[in-house]
Amino acid sequence: ALNAEDFSGSDANNCSSLPCTNAGEILLSLDSKPIEMWKTPENNYLSLGENGFMNLYSLTSTGFEEAWELEVDSNGNISSAAYFPEFNLVAFGNETGTQIVDVGPAREKGRFIFQGTPVVDVAWDPIRGADVDFDGVVDIPHIWIALEVSKKAVQYNIDNNLPTQKQTNEHDNEIGSVMVLDDGTIITGGDDEIYFHKIDQQGSVILTDTIEPGYSGTFDIIMTNEDQSKIFFSEYDGRKIISYEYNSNALPGQQLAVTSVTGLGSNPINIGFEQISSTLFSMDKSLLLGTEDKLFFIDSQTMVKDENQLNYPLGVNAIVDTIYGGLLVTSGKNVHLLDFDSDSDGVTDTKDAFPGDPSQAYDSDGDGCGDNLDGSFPDYFPDDEFECIDTDGDGVGDNGDDFPNDINEWEDSDEDGYGDNSDAFPDEESQWADFDEDGYGDNPDGQQPDDCPDQYGTSSIDRYGCADADGDGYSNPIEGEDNTNADLFPNDETQWRDIDGDGFGDNPDGNGGDDCPLDFGTSNKTLEFNEEAGLWITPSYFGCKDIDGDGFADSTDQFDDDPNEWLDADNDGVGGNSDYNDNDDKYSTLEGKCALQDQDNLSEDCVIPEDNIKSEEELRQEQLQASIKQAGLYGSIAFVIIIAGILIVGQIFKALSTNKRIKIEKDSIGNKEVMATQSGEGFEYDSSFSDDSAWSDDPAEDLNVNSEAIDAAFDDENIKTDPLAEDKEDSNDDTIQESSPEITSEQTVETTPEQPAEIPPVPESGLPDGWTMEQWKWYGAEWLEKNK
Repeated sequence: ALNAEDFSGSDANNCSSLPCTNAGEILLSLDSKPIEMWKTPENNYLSLGENGFMNLYSLTSTGFEEAWELEVDSNGNISSAAYFPEFNLVAFGNETGTQIVDVGPAREKGRFIFQGTPVVDVAWDPIRGADVDFDGVVDIPHIWIALEVSKKAVQYNIDNNLPTQKQTNEHDNEIGSVMVLDDGTIITGGDDEIYFHKIDQQGSVILTDTIEPGYSGTFDIIMTNEDQSKIFFSEYDGRKIISYEYNSNALPGQQLAVTSVTGLGSNPINIGFEQISSTLFSMDKSLLLGTEDKLFFIDSQTMVKDENQLNYPLGVNAIVDTIYGGLLVTSGKNVHLLDFDSDSDGVTDTKDAFPGDPSQAYDSDGDGCGDNLDGSFPDYFPDDEFECIDTDGDGVGDNGDDFPNDINEWEDSDEDGYGDNSDAFPDEESQWADFDEDGYGDNPDGQQPDDCPDQYGTSSIDRYGCADADGDGYSNPIEGEDNTNADLFPNDETQWRDIDGDGFGDNPDGNGGDDCPLDFGTSNKTLEFNEEAGLWITPSYFGCKDIDGDGFADSTDQFDDDPNEWLDADNDGVGGNSDYNDNDDKYSTLEGKCALQDQDNLSEDCVIPEDNIKSEEELRQEQLQASIKQAGLYGSIAFVIIIAGILIVGQIFKALSTNKRIKIEKDSIGNKEVMATQSGEGFEYDSSFSDDSAWSDDPAEDLNVNSEAIDAAFDDENIKTDPLAEDKEDSNDDTIQESSPEITSEQTVETTPEQPAEIPPVPESGLPDGWTMEQWKWYGAEWLEKNK
């Protein structure tokens, strides 16, 4: 219990001479002398200073600290103040009226009730107030204000700043104080008397009791005890304290009785020539009185004054108890702490976080562990309220250490049992190891397990963590494993699938994308008519059926079984590579074109240049060469036939003397020599290519014998032939046409060149301008070599 003897060893009693400035431990020097100080429900301290500022302080083990400050009065001369904790309201009176202050979260000045006369005292009405929302609950309490001039207390509604028409009885000379008990009793202290009032059922204020102590002076109501069964009054002039027992259930006139005391006590008690400036009913039921220079301790039951008293030369302005059992005393502007030191460690109990442990005094973070590392239950984390000890010494407190006994680990974010420092996947509970460090976990049952755990890899679609050379997400095929979904194009990042297995990837936007992904095919282009340009073009078209292997998809190939043809632009049934003019369906050869023309008005390509017409001697030599070649081929058996042929040739020479010569333009590839032979009413022509054509390497270019001309000669009805020779000629007609015998200047007989084994591949753009497939068959390979 707190009594005067408990302070006998404190610095407050060590003042040997005046003035005494060391009255207890000074926690803080305020900016202004406090008029009142109250402890809030949150165990903070609310102070109203003479300078007109309201301040909130907190008491911690480190000191007395200010939380906030608010200016509430600029006029000064504050006479009295009252605090209503339930509503977070403070009211104080001055020379002209009463100011209301909200000290809750809003923290602002409220209404000012103007009276125009000095306010003596104010008191909150605990049971009466304004029901703003009409729910039967008081939202804003009423306040009683004692006015100096009227000598009575008036009730005000602070919601509208107007009096409620309720007021107490007027004192004869003056009023000194007003108090409202929890049961609604209104008490006023006046000159030589004390009035008790009740409000009846009609709402009228009635006087229930009057006390006249018999002492001259104005009485102030100091306080009550906790249950309000005892009321204490002070008489200012005589410096007397009088206590009365109070029974709220007694009949009017019988509620109060002067306390009966025995022994050393007296009632009233005389405390000397000291004006009472502050009071406190402490937790141990002691009555503390602060005066102009002392602090007195009085037993509230016996009203006996303790022989020990504390000297405060600056006076005691306010007294407030603490949650630790100590006291806060303000003397002048200084806040003093009066407390015990139960464990004798030199730190008073109010500031000692461990008042019973001499090895610990402070707990900075309030976690229950002392800041002294050499004391009991030391705090290795004095600024962390959640940590005290660190068993493994890794710098992380045991409460937050997932591995309190492992110095290398302290956190397991994914709670898989593996510490984050060693967990390759600290945020994925199903994976923790990654041997090849490719970002895919080794646990085959976990998320995105590594299909190649011993080999670094970046594949992420068909398999995780395997080699992916082109970086497209699909793994390279692995020998001996299921490669169903592996990358069939491991070096092409744009392709990976080939469902039909034709070598063209299924990605339409990739390189060589398969235009027929579900059908095997070898095409690489298609035919498409460009309306704007009026031309056939050959855009890429991969992986579709191409039966003849010419590169064109069967879907547009007009000759899908002919590798040498694919387009018939004029729809005459002859492919563009063979058609002399694929834009005209009336003819497909030069001969056909020329046959359609007037012989006297031939086009340029149907006219034979003058220098291409052969002389009779040249014709004889050509025919002779043909005969010799036939003789060489068939040997002695054909000798008779050859002799007959020579005789026939003689007749031919004679017949040819009457032949007409016509001119025909160069053929489609610019050959210089075209021989036209006429017999009968019609005519036939055959062409052989000169040395400046694509056939310039023919060794017998000057000795060509036109077999068709010979046939025509034998067929001429004007020439009589040997039957035997005619039979031979008929049987060997094909041989003569195919052989084209050639004889050098020395009459050396050479065999016909062998036909190429295969036709060279035709370029994607088609045959070179002017070429035929026959030419391409023989000389295409040479053209490709020169035009690589």
